[in-house]
Amino acid sequence: MFRRVIEKLHLDKYVSPKLILAIDLVISVIVSLFALLLTSALFLYETGLILNWVITSFVASLIFFLLLHTHKNIIRHSTLRELWKLGIATLGKGAAMVATIKIVEPYLLQNMYIWTALLFDVLCAISALVKYPRSYARYK
Repeated sequence: MFRRVIEKLHLDKYVSPKLILAIDLVISVIVSLFALLLTSALFLYETGLILNWVITSFVASLIFFLLLHTHKNIIRHSTLRELWKLGIATLGKGAAMVATIKIVEPYLLQNMYIWTALLFDVLCAISALVKYPRSYARYK
């Protein structure tokens, strides 16, 4: 999918790290929403939780991606040296989401749906961020 987007944007030679950061953020937030939806918490809780979930996912992802400069990594061959920053950023996002839930709505942490959604979010985010878009991008 991202290969086609990159080809359509005529970015097949070089891709801006800012574009990769934007794509990473979109992927991270979509995965967070998908995790919440899949664990049925979307149907059990009010829109305040959903909005909190999306905002926290976006802000925490942005902070950790920028701190660790994950948008400047190219992953051609999966090595630990290249993947550790994405793993730490995703785990940091998960920890920030737990902290936000504990501050805003602490009673939710007693619900297994939230813990399942958080675990699923972290695992899927790592998988999605490793696969796309770095595997197709080249940087200056």
